[in-house]
Amino acid sequence: MEIIFGILLLVALAYVATSATFLKLRRATVVGVLVSGGWLGVLAGLAIGPGGIGILSPELVINASPLLTVGLGWIGLMIGLQLRRDILKQLPSAMIRLSLIDALASIAIFGFAAALLLPYWFQHDSAIAMIAPVALLAAGAIGWTAETRSLRLADAQNSAETLTLRGAASLSTPVAVLVFSFGLAMVRGRDIESLTFSATAPVLRFVALILIAIVLGIISRFGLRRAQGNRSELLAIFLGVVAIITGAANELEMSPLLSAMLAGIVIANLAGKELRKFERFIIEAEHAVATLYWIVAGVLLDIRLGPLALVIAAAIILLRVVCKPTIVAMSRVSNSSEFSAKQLLHLTPIRQSPMAIMLGVALVIAIPSDLNHRLLAIVALTGITCDVIAVAARGLRKRPTAAEQPAAPTEEPAA
Repeated sequence: MEIIFGILLLVALAYVATSATFLKLRRATVVGVLVSGGWLGVLAGLAIGPGGIGILSPELVINASPLLTVGLGWIGLMIGLQLRRDILKQLPSAMIRLSLIDALASIAIFGFAAALLLPYWFQHDSAIAMIAPVALLAAGAIGWTAETRSLRLADAQNSAETLTLRGAASLSTPVAVLVFSFGLAMVRGRDIESLTFSATAPVLRFVALILIAIVLGIISRFGLRRAQGNRSELLAIFLGVVAIITGAANELEMSPLLSAMLAGIVIANLAGKELRKFERFIIEAEHAVATLYWIVAGVLLDIRLGPLALVIAAAIILLRVVCKPTIVAMSRVSNSSEFSAKQLLHLTPIRQSPMAIMLGVALVIAIPSDLNHRLLAIVALTGITCDVIAVAARGLRKRPTAAEQPAAPTEEPAA
């Protein structure tokens, strides 16, 4: 009964958070950042969790992990459906180059920092226990939020820089899922004290998931043609796809995010015109599902962070503030001299991708432990702090006055 009550409460909070009246608050800059980053949902979950009034407990949420796994499959399917071959071919090379450079640099920089700092905090005899947390921090550092309007840089909203940053953020999401899923798949077991390691098993299980996704994609294509846009039949197809692929992921001990993403990729590239109706059906609930998991994250995180955990969070924040704008600058995605464009390119990469919270929830569900609950709190703390820093920096970096701007060249009088 408690599990049912908890689920109903989470759904009710997600409905309120996505209502039209509530979303009007996004007109304020700070509230817009909190909503777009999912932080209001996280704070709501924290308020009803053990860190607040204690209506829901992490144990209660973990007991509902089968339903949460299906929800993660929903998110993974949405990511995969965006990776259509015809769309990817039309993407500018600058966008693809930026996402690749950022992914490689983020894995190297943040992965190294996590591997260096986590042992001092974990104080665990086995290095195996650190593999999944290092993968989480490395994958969570990839990319940034695709939302730019909350920074209130109106002059740059329709610029080439904005489209490049948004596109690179979208391309970074499947890379982050892939990196995290392989790191998680290298360890087996739900008890942090008895985890085992394998470097080859994840590859074999990944191949098996691809084969399952292909078969499921072919079946789904047939089902979508028979459904012909009927919403009840589309719902049945969706639930069937998610249930089968997440069940396969559970048996193979792989992340449901990765398995559902693979199924989405196959469906997106096999289905024809029927796919558009299926996409609309799924995307209609995108914000509600994301808000639900932000609330779940607030319930699951453990705010009892010691000094070492705060040092790790501070190190991640410092690396994002320093390295992320540098990576974008090195990628040479723009030669614009416009003030708004430069500000956008500098501030947007500082903000953490919302996918980092989803990956943290996936880690806690897969390996529930006190350390992983606190690691989720570190991810949330770094994310909300980076958002606040970006907004504050936007206010401090004022537009140059007319006297500071270079004078326009004057034409020479004709001889």
